Amino acid sequence: MKRLLILTLVALGLSAAPPSDAAEKKMGMMECYELALARSEQVAISDQEIARAQTLYTQALGSVLPKLSINVQEILQDSSSQSDGAGQVGSTFTQFSRPSVAVTLKQPIFKGFKEFRALKLAKVNESQKRLLKRNAERLLFQDVAIVFLTIVKIERDIEIFQKIIQVERRSIGELKERVRLGKSRDSEAALLETDIALNEAELERKRGERQIAYDTLAFLTGLTPQPQIDYGSPPVRDLKPLAEYAAMVEARPDVQAARDAVQLARGEVKIRQGDLLPQADVTANYYPYRAGFQRDIKWDATFNVGIPVFNWETVGQIREAKTLAKQAQLQEELTRRSAGTEVRKSYDGYVSSRNQFQKFQSASEKARISYNLQAKDFTDSLINTLDLLQSQQTWLDALRQRNTAEVQTWLDWLALQVTAGAMP
Repeated sequence: MKRLLILTLVALGLSAAPPSDAAEKKMGMMECYELALARSEQVAISDQEIARAQTLYTQALGSVLPKLSINVQEILQDSSSQSDGAGQVGSTFTQFSRPSVAVTLKQPIFKGFKEFRALKLAKVNESQKRLLKRNAERLLFQDVAIVFLTIVKIERDIEIFQKIIQVERRSIGELKERVRLGKSRDSEAALLETDIALNEAELERKRGERQIAYDTLAFLTGLTPQPQIDYGSPPVRDLKPLAEYAAMVEARPDVQAARDAVQLARGEVKIRQGDLLPQADVTANYYPYRAGFQRDIKWDATFNVGIPVFNWETVGQIREAKTLAKQAQLQEELTRRSAGTEVRKSYDGYVSSRNQFQKFQSASEKARISYNLQAKDFTDSLINTLDLLQSQQTWLDALRQRNTAEVQTWLDWLALQVTAGAMP
């Protein structure tokens, strides 16, 4: 009876979460994600892409605003042919040095609306880069969640093996006493010792997998060594209808970025088409200093108008831009359809894993009851050690499957949020 009481207490403890160690700082999933955000090179690259997009807007704005410059010029030439009786105009063109200083202002008047379209597209480009950064953050959260929950599963498996081995080690002494009394055979004790060795080997394998998973998490967070995680249950809220998750896809960052890509590609077509339209600009000069007969002419202005007549290269560029716009449209449709499929798969996966977890939870409880009954029969010498070990193995497998199903449920829940664009 004493042995049965011990086994029952251990059985109750197997499904309980381990007590938290208040003295040791542990990290939750969101803490790991925040560190991964600060550490991620991909997110940092996205920041630089946003900065680059902002500079492109500055460049586009510069094509609209006037350009002001100061030009200092001095022309040196052979003056040996200059005649002493030449007039002022002639001497100006033939003198050795002709210096001048000009303040030049150049203002575009019309470029086929290219500059205004470029300004608009520069803002769209910046918006797209911000969306791509958000998408990188979304995918990073998924990576962190997968590694984090992998550690959770391994940690729980380790707890199960440790407690099973603890029970078996307590049992081996009693079994040897039964062998001495002639109630059990030596082979039964050897069988139990073999099972202990196999479970210890599996425990070491799990510890190795845990270390590899922690190394992966350390790579993401940048912490070496990675502190232990705090694996409380993730917040799983009520499941919404599939239609609501499907509707959220339109707001997903990668889907919005794909729409921006279409707008950018179509805008590029219009910019290329602007090369077929007339272009006009004005250039004005103010001369603080000039030599010769032009010294009293303080300013001048030049109006330029260019009308394209034939440029086959521009036609080819327009066709190329239209092809790229069509590709962007197809890619946007593919991105939207793929996102919708991901949401449906994640939704179905969560519903399935949740149902599996409920079944495995019931099975593990029944396996625990069966093991306790088998332990009592073993104490009463109604069954042999092999029967008890088989019952114990069934219980162990049920517990591991329950833990795997529970962690998979959490993972599928988070995957549903990520694919729907709700997290992070």
